[in-house]
Amino acid sequence: MKGLKAHLWKLIANPDLVLGSEAQPEECMFDHYLWESPEGFYTIHSMKSQLPHLQEIFVAFFEGALETWEHFTAEYKASSWIVNATDAQKQMESCHLNASGQSRAWKVAQAQYDCERAAAKVVAKAAQVKQQEEHVRRVWEVEAILDIAIIQRHEFMVPMLDVQLAWHQDMQNNTSISGSLKKIEKKVDKVAFLIRIIEEYLSQQQQDAQEAVDKEDVEMDVDEEL
Repeated sequence: MKGLKAHLWKLIANPDLVLGSEAQPEECMFDHYLWESPEGFYTIHSMKSQLPHLQEIFVAFFEGALETWEHFTAEYKASSWIVNATDAQKQMESCHLNASGQSRAWKVAQAQYDCERAAAKVVAKAAQVKQQEEHVRRVWEVEAILDIAIIQRHEFMVPMLDVQLAWHQDMQNNTSISGSLKKIEKKVDKVAFLIRIIEEYLSQQQQDAQEAVDKEDVEMDVDEEL
């Protein structure tokens, strides 16, 4: 059991064992044997360029499998009831199982629930990664408007204002922008907030430029003294 857990951890930590260009089916398997249908392995490899989230989904799937396996094996730990039960207790439990079948039904339902939960995590994580990538792509494709007069003169829609603010948040690595936005309800307040962010950005740019000039002047003075 520990060997299987270690194998799952190994695949989670290094997905290239399966997805890498030099991966071999027999090296991916817990028992080190070839797959019965290795064509599935090669088909996935041939489609990797069309599956940008393959690695994230792979890791999420095996994390779910590991969680399910740990839940299952917990029943057979040295301290568990099953391991420490007397022969009489085991016989009684067997009678109960044969009589009602409820415990078996519960375990089947629990296993199904665990599988569904693991699958849901895979789907949710893939969707999250895709959403993050789409956000980054959309923000970096935006041309930032740094002319305050343009912001004041044009009636920009709220989504446009949000994208402009997202650009400043990413460029300045300023996570407080999104926090402040949650408190802003009116469009006019959002415009005022964007103008303030632009002013701060331009001021910082000017300050950075001046510091660069001052540093260059100091270096030139040192060179002249030498």
